[in-house]
Amino acid sequence: MLSKKEKKKLQDLVSNNSKFHYMLTDRVRQDVKYYIVQCKSLEKAKEGFEKLSYLLSLFETNERPEWYTLSDLENDKKMIELLEKRSAYN
Repeated sequence: MLSKKEKKKLQDLVSNNSKFHYMLTDRVRQDVKYYIVQCKSLEKAKEGFEKLSYLLSLFETNERPEWYTLSDLENDKKMIELLEKRSAYN
């Protein structure tokens, strides 16, 4: 879980810099996909997903990226849950 300090740091990074906000969000999105699909690293995927969710929450509704919707976020959450179930069997 992101600490208040980590959330504040992310918020400070992206405030007043929408271009960087989009770039960071995309980078974290790519990391999450990589951890889910390539590495199958549950811990890293969860960590990245939490950061991604928080970054998306910092966007105004009309400024959210079109290339990553709340539906995409939900799909990634389901993939992490599936990865979690699989890792429980190992």
